[in-house]
Amino acid sequence: MTARSSCGLLLGLAIYQTTAVPAQAPPPVAGEIRRFLGHTEQVNSVAFVAGGKRIVSSSIDSSVRLWDTTTGKEIRRHVDHTEIVWRVVVSPDGNRVLSGGGGTYNVKVDRFKSGKDNMVRLWTSDSLKELQRFKGHTDSVRGLAFSLDGKQALSASVDGTIRFWEMGSGKELRSLRLPTGSSALALSPDGKKFVAASSVRPIVLRLWELESGKEVRAFRGHSLVVTGLTFSSDGKQILSGGMDGSVRLWDVETGKQLRVLRHPSGVTNVAFFPDGRHVISASGAQLKPGSASRYISAPGDWFVRVWDLETKAEVIRLAGHVRVVTDVRLSPDGRQAVSCGTDKTVRLWALPVLPLERK
Repeated sequence: MTARSSCGLLLGLAIYQTTAVPAQAPPPVAGEIRRFLGHTEQVNSVAFVAGGKRIVSSSIDSSVRLWDTTTGKEIRRHVDHTEIVWRVVVSPDGNRVLSGGGGTYNVKVDRFKSGKDNMVRLWTSDSLKELQRFKGHTDSVRGLAFSLDGKQALSASVDGTIRFWEMGSGKELRSLRLPTGSSALALSPDGKKFVAASSVRPIVLRLWELESGKEVRAFRGHSLVVTGLTFSSDGKQILSGGMDGSVRLWDVETGKQLRVLRHPSGVTNVAFFPDGRHVISASGAQLKPGSASRYISAPGDWFVRVWDLETKAEVIRLAGHVRVVTDVRLSPDGRQAVSCGTDKTVRLWALPVLPLERK
């Protein structure tokens, strides 16, 4: 079984730092190939483009940036978004990028609030030329996913709606209103179903038919907000990661929980490796004392981890970030990973070939 990239969603709020980030990051550690500096605020989302030759990132600083993985240089920067850019995803053919944003954060009073730039934007992946804007959401867009053929896209917003868009025409094909807001979103490989996580307790993952809007199945197990969701490439399994510190593997057909992997802090995103047996996760957040929805940096647990699903063993740990790792994605061949964090950096990692024999 192979794996399909994640379309999970970042935290609905910024991850607030409790101590200052060092002016100069520490030297690279084993596994780290390169770091990309330029964002002036927390980096929310990253993705590979052009088969891993470039990286696209988005940030609280309202920018979408394109980077060269060989030189580490910034190729292009766009600040057409006027507010926070929460998420970027890349089309299956690698030629286009979707971004979603909205909302502002006031660091002086530690407050996030809704804004007006609640649009989905479509860009070219080679130069970040804006191709299209999709309007309809009334609050910030936090989740995005392309269909497998790249002709449609799905977006999730704090306004409680899931909207399905046609690329090219910009037409909204349909809109579904969920019982609660969604904290994470993923589209099945065949484009017929999507899974969304409730943003309030009780935390439930719900599988929906896209065409009919009918709920198919519910998955229960997480105790705190889910921030990462993805399907396996054959559509038979779902991988989720949440602020309860767990990564969970689910059977789509039965709703049964197959595996649980434990972190000492909140998990921000997850992804399958191409082999379908290994998964990667990012972590480093914890619930703010006295709050039901605000998150801060967990002391020291700012790692990217690789796991073996069969043995439930952590097989690789990548260290280097000095605050919460907000996102992690894999290159198409699974030999590299890119991550970003509240330390304002984007980092590129080398990964070894992982053994498949049973231990």
